[in-house]
Amino acid sequence: YSAEYGHEPSQINVSTKSGTNAIHGTAFEYLRNSDLDARQWLQSTGAKNPFHRNQFGFELDGPVIIPKVFNGKDRLFFMANYEGLRDSNTLRQVASVATNRMRAGDFSASGRIIFDPLSRVTTTDANGNVKAISAMPFANDIIPTNRISPIAQTLLGYYPAPTTPGDSILSNYTRGAFTPTNWDQFTQRIDFNESNKSFWFGRFGWDNEFNSTASLFPNQNEQYVLTADQVMLSNIRTFRPTVINEFRFGFTQLESNATTSSAYKNNVTAQLGMAGISNNSPAAWGIPSVTLGNGLTGFGDPVDAPFLDHNSDFQWLDNVSITRGRHSLRLGGEIRRMRVNEQGNIYNRTNQAYSGSATFNPASRLNTGYSFADLLLGDMSTFNWAGALASVQFRSTPWSLYFEDVWKITSKLTLNYGLRYELEPPYHDKYRGVMNAY
Repeated sequence: YSAEYGHEPSQINVSTKSGTNAIHGTAFEYLRNSDLDARQWLQSTGAKNPFHRNQFGFELDGPVIIPKVFNGKDRLFFMANYEGLRDSNTLRQVASVATNRMRAGDFSASGRIIFDPLSRVTTTDANGNVKAISAMPFANDIIPTNRISPIAQTLLGYYPAPTTPGDSILSNYTRGAFTPTNWDQFTQRIDFNESNKSFWFGRFGWDNEFNSTASLFPNQNEQYVLTADQVMLSNIRTFRPTVINEFRFGFTQLESNATTSSAYKNNVTAQLGMAGISNNSPAAWGIPSVTLGNGLTGFGDPVDAPFLDHNSDFQWLDNVSITRGRHSLRLGGEIRRMRVNEQGNIYNRTNQAYSGSATFNPASRLNTGYSFADLLLGDMSTFNWAGALASVQFRSTPWSLYFEDVWKITSKLTLNYGLRYELEPPYHDKYRGVMNAY
């Protein structure tokens, strides 16, 4: 491709249409819903999962005319375009959760014996390491009510009971998860013929999007909100019949926020009252991520939110076209100012794993211990916590220059050659805060 283009090995150029002296317009609506669809392959019987999709919009272009004030024919034109999407889908979710008997501390029907970690007998090996050698089982495989951790009691409020009764944990919970996807996009273009030597063109674009993931359990999904604004102004000026200059300025702003459904609403971390653990950023509020073993499905919010991005790019570009005999010369350059601002981290609400290591028999681990029993006792095997959100303010100013010539050697032979130079400096942090410590 031409030396005018760079930055990436592949190039995509998108053009918006301009208005004309006649007014043109179109409107469209695309509708799809579950009333017209077959059941999902997982659903052999019962009501179909609800699904609704509406995609709609319009395009209108023509001359700018203000009756009795201004007639823009042959001079001033507009093009406006809008597209919207409203998509709501319901996906069937299946999980394996603790039975009602287990939630009350009764593991007598679990097929495993749970041992009291407070009854463990320890010894010291030759290297001075403390090692448990025996323990006593809980009477009747039941954890006394007064031994259930207050933290576990709070967490159980976010771990739903089975929808299928009984003592089997296998796929005993189902629900329909609502997953909306909505967006609106608007584009406005203006073309102005200032004179036979000067042409102006401007464009404004706006995009707003929202979508949510399908979580196994209610209110434990991740949400994505995106807003983008783009402005571009261009002038093509003819200095001589053989010399034409094109100048363009562009600005793009992107706000992209990935949060949980509990962000800014429910600070579960504070409700747990865990010593030394806090969550002071409302964007990071939510439910801790809990990992369980023994075939049980874990619960809680995803570990990888929030990530709050507020980025902007400025672009200045100039091209000069010169015709000299059989040569069509083109040269120019580009400067960009790129700003990336982000706050975010993983493990903001803590990640807790329960493996059954607290309630197994140190003398014989076979068929002993249960991860959910560890949760009820508040004995976790691993724990992760970020402590705070990381914050970066990256900056970079890449620039480029190019020259190319299209040489028509004969009527059947054309040679296109050129040279491009680019400087892509690495991002640097505005306040040298790439490394965060607390």
